[in-house]
This record gives sequence, structure tokens and C-alpha cells, in this order.
Amino acid sequence: MSFEGTRLSKRARPDDDSGGTRSLEDVVQDKEFWLEDGNIVLIAGKTAFKIYRGLIAAQSLVFSDMLATARPDAEQLYDGCPVDRLSDSPLDLRYLLRALIPKTSISIYLSHDENCYTFEQLFALTHLGHKYQMDVVERQAVSCLKLLFTDDFEHYAHGIGAVQLARLTNNPGMLPVALYLCSLDASVLAHGWTRADGTVERLEPEDLERCIDGYEILREETSTVLARIFQFASSWECTAPNSCEVLCLAVFHALASAFSERHTLLHSWEDMYDEWMVSSHVTLCTACMEALCEREKEQRSAIWRRLPKIYGLPVPDGWETS
Repeated sequence: MSFEGTRLSKRARPDDDSGGTRSLEDVVQDKEFWLEDGNIVLIAGKTAFKIYRGLIAAQSLVFSDMLATARPDAEQLYDGCPVDRLSDSPLDLRYLLRALIPKTSISIYLSHDENCYTFEQLFALTHLGHKYQMDVVERQAVSCLKLLFTDDFEHYAHGIGAVQLARLTNNPGMLPVALYLCSLDASVLAHGWTRADGTVERLEPEDLERCIDGYEILREETSTVLARIFQFASSWECTAPNSCEVLCLAVFHALASAFSERHTLLHSWEDMYDEWMVSSHVTLCTACMEALCEREKEQRSAIWRRLPKIYGLPVPDGWETS
């Protein structure tokens, strides 16, 4: 029995062994999900997972229909159980089974403890949840992804994977930030994102074009945005107008050089500024520093509001535009 992938099944995968009845001699039992009292064996790649037939059927409409109507080949038995071959990677299937058969009370969520789901895991859960119609799994994983690729400037935080999942699950609010992050890494755009199992994910041509065009717009605007941020405007609160004016100009040139390498205008310049100040042993007065921070936030917020337009996207519902 074989399950064909959705749109994401076009991915490049090493050692693809889909199709036909194949020998089970080189199959190895998964160390984590080999349940001795299980009654069905799922094989992904060359890894066998022995689990409960009823459990997987209850969690997935696709598995339920397939297991109810299909009769596995009588010759395809492993450890006395019927065998179903999947086109998924063993790593992705393991991530899914961890959510379906947790060894402790676990749900899919983001946290800062050891149970935090990584992007790699959320990618697998969203993809397989969608593919096998596991609505609860897909919904929870997408909720976590929305926290990473948000439509809220105050809370925004792998680019290619997020674009694919946004398309797959019809979540356009994730696309502007995901495309922005993609456009910052030319190597990933050219060669794709290589996952832990060796799978290579690539953007569709139209999204690749959006990244290239959007990055060019950001490149052209970099100097203008930085000039607005570091334009010195003395006020009665400034305690050292002469030195602050000179310092603003010096920091502008230093950061303009840094931003010229990658035009990360949505990323805060604060770390680079602090590093420059420490190395130069100088700083702005408190009033000018506060004004500078306010201008920087205003300019980044303005870029954020225009992000859908910059990347050639319709403005998603709920996206801040003013």
C-alpha cells in the first residue's frame, strides 16, 4: 500500500524507494516506535514502525479509508503484522508518532523548555497532518508556526519551509515574513533548504521571483531608511549637541556598510550599534539615544506595513497597514 504525497511530495529525496513490492530484508525496526503488541507495521524508507492499527485509523481520515478498503499483500508481513509502505521520511514519521503516541502528556506548542517543538518538527507535523487529514495535528502545528511567522510587527521573529506550509495550509498571513527571511540568504534561495533527513525543499518559481524582486527593493531603500534614522535633530534635551551630531554621522556610515552586505531592514540594528559603541568607547546622550530608538522603530514599522506590497502579495486580512 502506498500513499502519494501532496504538492510537497515533489521534493528532492535521497534514496527514494517508492513503488512496487520490495524485499523486507534490509528493513530495520525503529528503536522508539516498535510496540510489541502493535498490529500494523508502517515502513518509511528502510525503517519499520510497529504501532496500533486502530489508533492511526482513528487519528486520520486517510488512514481510516485506506485501512478499511485496502487489503495488504499477504506476502507483505513483518513480525506477523501487515505492512503498509509510506513515501514519507522516517524522521518525519517519527515526529508525527511522537505527537500521536506520546510517552508523556504532550501537546504541540512552543515553549522555552525541553519539550519545545523545533521548526523542523513543526514542518513535518504540518505537512503530514495536512497530507493524512489529521486536522488537530495540522491546526496545532500551524498555530505554533503563526507565532514564528506572524502578521504582527511587535512579535515577528526557516523561510522556504514556512512559505511552503503557508501555501499548503492557506495561511497567507505567514507569507510576507517568510519570503522576507528567504530573500536574506542567497545560498538557500539557490540551493534550497536541506532538512535533517537530507530532503531538499525549494521555492516554487513564482515565490523565488518574489524574493529576488523584494530583496532588490529593500536594497534600494537601505541608505534612505538609515539616513532617516540617523539624521541628527538637536533638541533642548540633548546634553552634547556637537558630539552627538558627529556620532550620529559616524554610526550611520558604520551601519550603512554593515547593512550593505545583507539588507536586513526589519532586523533591529541595536546589537550592531552596541558593538560599534563598545569598540569606539563613545555613546550618544540619553535624549538622543531615545530619539534614535524611536526613529528606528518607526522606520522598521513602515517597512513592515509595506512588506506584502514589496513581495508582490495581496495584503492579508489583519495585516497592519497604517
